[in-house]
Amino acid sequence: MKTNISYFDLSNCRIQARLESMKAGRVVTYTEVLERELNKAKNNQKSLIDIVYFVPEQEDKPISNIGKTIIVEQETGNISRYTVVLNSNEVNPDLNIVSTRSNIGRTLKTVKIDDIVEINSQLWHILDIIEPSKTISA
Repeated sequence: MKTNISYFDLSNCRIQARLESMKAGRVVTYTEVLERELNKAKNNQKSLIDIVYFVPEQEDKPISNIGKTIIVEQETGNISRYTVVLNSNEVNPDLNIVSTRSNIGRTLKTVKIDDIVEINSQLWHILDIIEPSKTISA
């Protein structure tokens, strides 16, 4: 069984972290607020988020995002794009082209749109997955 948290709920946690940071005079991270609110929701207490439990559908074949461009929103609110490649010779950090051997590439290789994943101690929301453009030869 998996847990699904809406993008709206995640935005509420991000806003709450900013408010608490201003009041507390220290940085309250998005992760702190999210973990606290998840625990509240799991214990049936009033929370900023609503948890929806579901059983994931069985898929016929595993997901592979190799060659695709993944659009992500990081916990900080930054939106970035990463292209996942298999061959290390194609890696280009300046263009966010990452290999499946890297931590980022290994994680992004199997994500789906609206997944929330943790990479380098930050939560990333998968906004879109773009197929590689197909060229037509004449």
